[in-house]
Amino acid sequence: MEYRREIDGLRALAVVPVILFHAGIQLISGGFIGVDIFFVISGYLITTIILTEKEAGTFSIIKFYERRARRILPALFVVMFASLVLAWFWLLPGDMESFTKSLKSVSTFTSNITFYKESGYFDTESELKPLLHTWSLAVEEQYYLFFPVLIAFVWRYMKKSAVLVLLAVAVCSFIYAQVMVFKNPAAAFYLLPSRIWELMIGALTASYLLKRATGCKSNVFNQVGSMLGLVLILYSIFAFNSDTLFPSYFTLIPIIGSVLIIVFARAGTLAGNLLGSRLFVGVGLISYSLYLWHQPLFAFARQRSLEQPGTGLLLALSVLAVIFAYISWKYVEKPFRNKQAFTRKQIFSGAVIGSAFFIVVGILGHSTKGFPGRLPQDVNKLAQLIQIHKKYISSGGCNISDDGFDLKGCVKGDSSIKPKYLLVGDSHASALAYEFERAFKRNGQSFVQYTKHGCPLAFEIQQYPNRNCDKYQRAYLQDADARGIETYIIVSRWPYYVTEGEFNNGEGGIEGGVKYKHTIKGIGFDESFEKRRKGILETYKQSVQQLLTKGKKVVLIYPIPEQGWDIPKVFAKELWFNPEHVSDFAVSYQTYMTRAADIIEAFDSIGDQKNLVRIRPDAIFCNSYVKNRCASKIDGDLLYFDDDHLTNAGSTFVVNEVMKQLNALQ
Repeated sequence: MEYRREIDGLRALAVVPVILFHAGIQLISGGFIGVDIFFVISGYLITTIILTEKEAGTFSIIKFYERRARRILPALFVVMFASLVLAWFWLLPGDMESFTKSLKSVSTFTSNITFYKESGYFDTESELKPLLHTWSLAVEEQYYLFFPVLIAFVWRYMKKSAVLVLLAVAVCSFIYAQVMVFKNPAAAFYLLPSRIWELMIGALTASYLLKRATGCKSNVFNQVGSMLGLVLILYSIFAFNSDTLFPSYFTLIPIIGSVLIIVFARAGTLAGNLLGSRLFVGVGLISYSLYLWHQPLFAFARQRSLEQPGTGLLLALSVLAVIFAYISWKYVEKPFRNKQAFTRKQIFSGAVIGSAFFIVVGILGHSTKGFPGRLPQDVNKLAQLIQIHKKYISSGGCNISDDGFDLKGCVKGDSSIKPKYLLVGDSHASALAYEFERAFKRNGQSFVQYTKHGCPLAFEIQQYPNRNCDKYQRAYLQDADARGIETYIIVSRWPYYVTEGEFNNGEGGIEGGVKYKHTIKGIGFDESFEKRRKGILETYKQSVQQLLTKGKKVVLIYPIPEQGWDIPKVFAKELWFNPEHVSDFAVSYQTYMTRAADIIEAFDSIGDQKNLVRIRPDAIFCNSYVKNRCASKIDGDLLYFDDDHLTNAGSTFVVNEVMKQLNALQ
C-alpha cells in the first residue's frame, strides 16, 4: 500500500498526548484519547492491507499473523524483560505478584481482562502498574482474532453488503458502549465489545478510500476537512478530562477527527504538511516503542519513590522514553520486520518461546506470592501487612457486594445471642469489624455488620460509577428494623464523599486508586461541586437525626485521620532501600482538621442528645503520640494498612473507646 507520511504524523499526535497525560501535565487533561486515535489508525491500515490482498488473491491468515508478530512482539518482549528486571529489585511482594500476573496475561493478549478485574476498590492504583498500557494491545489483538475471519466470510458470501455488515457491527458496539459506560465503566473502558466500533470505523474508512483511490480531488475540501479533523483532536486533548464519559458519544469527537485527517490530510494541505513534517513523522515512526516504554518508566519511578514523583522527573523520563524508543525501533523493530534477517519460522518460534517464558514467570510469581525471598525478613513483614488486612476487610461475607444484597450471615461476636447492635458504613467500618467481633465475643454480645465499600451512611447519596448505595441502605434499614436493632455504630470515610479528586497531604503523600463522583437524590452529577458537597453534608446530618428520631441509639464515629502515604509501603520501602534513615510518616493535625472541618461542623450541629455518643478518632491518634501530628504507628505497630484504612492494631484503639461508650448508653 502507498506510504502516507501524514499517517505517521497522526501517530505522533496520538502518542505524545498520552505520555504527557500520564506525566501529569494538567493542560493535557484529555491526552488519553491518543489510544482511540491508535484504534482508528490500526483499523484503517490493517483493513486496507487485508482488502488489497483479497482483491489481488494473495491474502493469507498465516502471513497476516506473521506480520502482526513481527510488528508487535519483539519490542514488547524487550520492554517486558526490562520491566521484569526492575520489578525484581524494586517491587514489594504484593505488587510483584500482580506484575507477574500481568506478564502472563500480556503474553496471551488478555491483559485488558486482567486489568479490568483488578480495577476494584482495594486494587493497586493504575499509575503503579508497569504494563497497564498493554490493555490496548490486547484489545487490538483480540479484535484481529475475529476480524480476518469476518472479512473472509463477508467476502465470500456477502461481498456487495460488506460495508453494511461492518457498519452494523460498529453501531451495535457503539450502542453497547453507551450502556456499559453507565452500568460498568471499567468494563466499557477495558473490554473489547465496547471498543470494536473504534477499530471498525477505521475499517470503514479504509473501505471508503479503497473505492476512491485518488481520494478527494477538491483542494478546498481537503484543506477544510483535514483542518477540522485536527481541530477536533486538539479540542479533545485539551477539553476532555477524567470526568468525561469514555468510551461514549464524546469519543466520537477524536474518532471523527482521526477519520477526517486520514481522508483529507493529503500532501499539500496545511494539516498534511504539518503531520508530514520530519518531526511528526520521526515521532510517529517510533510511536509504538515510545508507547511501550513510557508507562514502565513512569510506574517504576512511582514505585521506587516514597513520594509522588514531581512533574519535572516525569518529563525527564519522557525524554528517556524517546531515547529508549529510538533504540528499540532501530535495533529491535526494524530488524525483525526484515524477512531476510528473520524467517517466518524464527518469528513464530521466538513468539512461542518468549510467551512461554513470561507465562512461567507469571505462574511462579503467583505461586510464591511475589517472590518474597528477594527481600529482607523485616521488609517482608511490613509488606505482608497489606495483604493480610485486605483479606480481613473483605472476608466473612458481610461486606455487601456491588450487585448483591444478601443480608444473611452477617452476625458477628457471640452468634448465640440475639444482636442488638449494628455496625454500618463503608470500608472504614469494614476495617473495624475484626476487632469489634473480638470485643463483642469477650462481652458475650453480638452485632450485625452491614458494610459496603464506597457507601457511607447517607440515605440519599448516589454515586458514579453506580454502586447502588441507596438500594443497599434501604435493604439494611428494613432488615435492621426486622431484627429489632437498637444501637447503630456508624463509621464512614466522611471527607472522601465531599471532596473531589485525590487526597494530597501536602507533604508528598498523594492518594491513588479508584475515584468516584457523588451527589444526592435531586441534585444531578452535572451540578456544581459546591452544590453537591452541601447536599451531601446535609444528608450526613439528616441521616443520623433520622435514626435518633426513630428512637435508635447512635455511636457516631467522626472522620478517621487519612495519611496520604500508603503507610506499610513507605515504611517497607524505606527499610529496604534506605535502612539507615527512619522517617516518621504521619499526617499533620492541621491537614486533618482542614479536611474534616465541614464534617465536624455538620455532626456537631446535631446537638447533644441522650441517645447520641460521639467518638473523635483525632482525640485518640492526633497530638497524643506525635506532637501536631496524627500517628501512623504506635510502639512499632502500624495503624494503617494503606493510606486511610486502620489495621487491627489501629482499630483496637477506636473499638476500645466505642465499647466504653456502649456501656454508658445502657
